[in-house]
Amino acid sequence: MSETTFELRRRELFRFAGALGAVLATGGCEQILQAIANRPTRRNVANLAPNDPILQTYRAAISAMKALPNNDQRNWTNQALIHFNKCSHGNWFLLPWHRAYLLYFERICQKLTGDAQFAIPYWNWTNNPAVPDVFYALGDVLNDTTKTLPQGTPIDSAFVSHSVLEGILEETNFQIFGSGMVASQQQVDTYGPLEATPHNHVHRSAATWPLSCRRSTRFFGRITRCSIFVG
Repeated sequence: MSETTFELRRRELFRFAGALGAVLATGGCEQILQAIANRPTRRNVANLAPNDPILQTYRAAISAMKALPNNDQRNWTNQALIHFNKCSHGNWFLLPWHRAYLLYFERICQKLTGDAQFAIPYWNWTNNPAVPDVFYALGDVLNDTTKTLPQGTPIDSAFVSHSVLEGILEETNFQIFGSGMVASQQQVDTYGPLEATPHNHVHRSAATWPLSCRRSTRFFGRITRCSIFVG
């Protein structure tokens, strides 16, 4: 390690230590703990009525995003293009990248609707392998009519069953479980079992691959049974 590099890292450490000290001195730890305790909770869409306030807020957020001008990065299409142009697949950045992406999308929804407690509902495609019915309602902003999977058609259990998921979750080597190690987020190494089996097959089943990763309302919901943009 060069002296210059060492000095830069030492400065970064001192800056971090100073910032942490300021947080502790002003009671910041308590604020952080409160924020964690009161954070929004993502709900299973299967347990939500079509007119549930969570889905109503989600409809309002989508409508607001679609109404934004093209030069606004919060615009619906621009958000989808972040995934299309920048997403991490085939490497171990898959999970952290998509978690951060969903978090910031969720914050946009909160900001545009004024609902700070809004959390994107999730689709558990192991327990409920068909795309939720709410995303097929005629005239509903949640319904993307370009999706290819007929209403009520389940995803093949060979890819999303409990036994399949349990086998994947038993993997203790993250470079296998979470896809291969790379130096940068858009390099492709190997597709781990989580990505190659449930993730990719749910994508392909619910929409024409890879169109669903571009501009539709669908792709956000199938990342790891996490949260839904399904339409």
